[in-house]
Amino acid sequence: MRGVGSQTHHEYEVRITVGHERYTILRRYNRFRELHSEMMHKYGEQVAALLFPPKKFSLLRRSEALARERRPQLESYLSRLLEVVSQIPGSPLNTQTPSRTDLYTLSSFFRKGVFETGKYGTS
Repeated sequence: MRGVGSQTHHEYEVRITVGHERYTILRRYNRFRELHSEMMHKYGEQVAALLFPPKKFSLLRRSEALARERRPQLESYLSRLLEVVSQIPGSPLNTQTPSRTDLYTLSSFFRKGVFETGKYGTS
């Protein structure tokens, strides 16, 4: 959890593997949702068919329990997204061995520090 008072929010740490590389990504839920929208716009129904973890409106929306439940869902979603996109002709990930540069080309979501102002981000 980061921030103070009404600015408190969770940043989810998810791990993915692309090609032969493993990455750790630290992002807020809204950034994952923006990525999902961006990928649906670019790749249509193949991405729209993926189950994206819903936004939950409750008094506990900032709770640790919600964060523990949502983190593996986001990690699973991101892995499935990359798998689906890698099968689409013309996608930057549709190569023999996708690289970090291919991730950057796919979306700015994967660039370190694009949304975060601290030392944390994609590594």
